[in-house]
Amino acid sequence: MADAAPAASKEGEAPTMKVGAEVSPTTGAPAEEKASEAAAAPETPAGPGVASQRPDSVIVKLKAAANAPVLVEKKRKFKLPASNPLTRVVNHVEQLLKEKVQGGTRIFLYVSSAKSNFSPSPDQTVGNLYMCFGRESGKGTAILELTYTVTPSWG
Repeated sequence: MADAAPAASKEGEAPTMKVGAEVSPTTGAPAEEKASEAAAAPETPAGPGVASQRPDSVIVKLKAAANAPVLVEKKRKFKLPASNPLTRVVNHVEQLLKEKVQGGTRIFLYVSSAKSNFSPSPDQTVGNLYMCFGRESGKGTAILELTYTVTPSWG
């Protein structure tokens, strides 16, 4: 059986049905109206904890864990281009902790998500990690929070 949609009618009369017209299954409106509603609807973000688009730069916030020395508050937060690999962050943290740890001490970085803590691959870009595990500040700034240690802590 063909779908039917209300046809235009005079004011005050009950609408008549056109045979063969496409109808929206959710609203019952003709397809033309459905298409214009979809075009006017704003895009919704992917959800909490998931970034909606790739930024040019990301603010990295560091947090010490286990027996790692704590950084001065001004040095815990810095901005990097989203295309930089995670090795850049590791090198930066090593430079910041050079005076506080023995030479040759290795730095371990972890992403803390709601489900687990894990060590991302060093060749992952900061932008990719932000897209999966980052958040936006109230001002729309891209933020990626990482935990650092000087001993292996999580998998």
